[in-house]
Amino acid sequence: MNVTVLASGSGGNVTYFESGTTKLLIDCGITYRQIIQRLSTHNLDLTNLDGILITHEHSDHIKGLDVTLKRHDTTFFL
Repeated sequence: MNVTVLASGSGGNVTYFESGTTKLLIDCGITYRQIIQRLSTHNLDLTNLDGILITHEHSDHIKGLDVTLKRHDTTFFL
């Protein structure tokens, strides 16, 4: 299991979770570009993303959600 916090705080929140072949994002509170850049520093990517869990609808949790959903054929849970 891999849990990587990409952003945490009032400027944005994103956590990447991977277990076996399952890949999830918990929140999407920074831009898509920032998510991809921060993942790449950990040698991770969103290929075959299984889903996005949004904890609540504040902007610091959903800022990059629209673009991420446009770029990846996945579902999100609220």
